[in-house]
Amino acid sequence: MKKAFTDGDGNFDLGVAKRGDYRLLLSPSRAFKQAEKLECWSKTCMLETVLIANPTDQLAAHCPIR
Repeated sequence: MKKAFTDGDGNFDLGVAKRGDYRLLLSPSRAFKQAEKLECWSKTCMLETVLIANPTDQLAAHCPIR
């Protein structure tokens, strides 16, 4: 497991990772949707993604009142 934090522009660097399949969690909670699929095909890789908030009225929402 590895953690990274964004700089002032929202960029982060995970450093060197061995080839393989990974799960990238862009948020510490389920408040945001997971990216469908991110792929890197080059040795030096830059991925762009956007955080999209989950709806607050669904079963997966973080609302303590049901």
